[in-house]
Amino acid sequence: MSTQPFRFLHAADLRVDQPVGGLTKVPEHLRDLLIDAPYRAAEQVFETAIRQDVAMVVLSGNVVDLVTPTARALAFLRDQLQRLSDHGIDVFWAGGTRDGAAHWPRSVTLPERVHHFGAPVTEHACDFPNLPNRAVVLGCSRHDASPICASDFERVRNGSFSIAAVSGDADARLLSAMPIDYWALGGHARETLFSDPHVAHYPGSPQGRKPGDAGPHGCTLVEVSGDNAIRLRFMPCDAVRWHHERVTIRPRMTAEDVDRVLADRMRDMRSQVPLPMLVKWTFHAAEESMNSVSLRRVADEALERLQQSGDDPTEPCWSVAVDVDARPRIPQEWYDEDTLLGDYLRAIQELQDDPRAQVLGPALCSHGDVLQVRPAAGLSDPDVRAIVLGQAAAMGASLLRGESD
Repeated sequence: MSTQPFRFLHAADLRVDQPVGGLTKVPEHLRDLLIDAPYRAAEQVFETAIRQDVAMVVLSGNVVDLVTPTARALAFLRDQLQRLSDHGIDVFWAGGTRDGAAHWPRSVTLPERVHHFGAPVTEHACDFPNLPNRAVVLGCSRHDASPICASDFERVRNGSFSIAAVSGDADARLLSAMPIDYWALGGHARETLFSDPHVAHYPGSPQGRKPGDAGPHGCTLVEVSGDNAIRLRFMPCDAVRWHHERVTIRPRMTAEDVDRVLADRMRDMRSQVPLPMLVKWTFHAAEESMNSVSLRRVADEALERLQQSGDDPTEPCWSVAVDVDARPRIPQEWYDEDTLLGDYLRAIQELQDDPRAQVLGPALCSHGDVLQVRPAAGLSDPDVRAIVLGQAAAMGASLLRGESD
């Protein structure tokens, strides 16, 4: 049985009260921008919902910190939700561990069209006037950081298009076994766990907040056809964009040569991205004869010149850091050796191929006095991870190959 098509907006991880970070030096003209960026990105999410004339907005966790809220964040969110309500748009909000319904201040009244799910019991929301025919939204706010329990969403009305709103880590296999048409998941990274015949989707955060968050960020427009087929459309919303740029450095390049290459790249970036940008550079050695020490010196001097040369406040493109990559090339036959070196290089290769694998985490599990460093040891930034693992491979190859000579 076919029904009228409809569409809704799915957003998560707005964190309006968490400024952009990851910078060791912030120029004066960027300070307000970095503080305001999450608010501007969130406002663009709600503006997109109005512009696209959606039936509803689904928010999947970490919208705002309600445990220690700021007056600005509460006022902003209340005004934005009222804007949606004034346009006849219903909102279904499944909170994370710090923005569930139990944490919302009683002195601040939410608009009638906003359904803020409680925790930890899954709730149905079927009686909103603008909810599309036969559609049902289920949701719950989290009370801890445990993985999503898929079986909490078993109770679905027969013949309905079902949406489950929840924040946290999920097992795709368990979710796909449930009778849910669209899993509206909340988490920092944008990812689709599966898309056929049903969908489980993380829209990611509308605003990148650290160097590892390179590229556009936003929310997802979900279009449901008359026969319940689902189409996802990315809608960019970020107010400031992180960018990673690699530059090849040759041994005989002068400071002027390096600056000329960087200036050309900056012009290209500004022409392609009509947003303020935060740029992290990686200098790559073109020849093995250029060691990491000399490349590091070139990088430090280039960053100092970039930051001292000033930045156009009307078109900000601020250089945050310059990393170096001076890894020597390792012959493939070394990886294939039946030796300690071959075992070591293959282990490094496995870590390089699996971005989710812990590099140092397992080694720290038994040492309670160093557990506080485990998040830093996870190497979640893909660029930093690649450099560290590459350097580990080069150092191990140098030491172990030396032992066999």
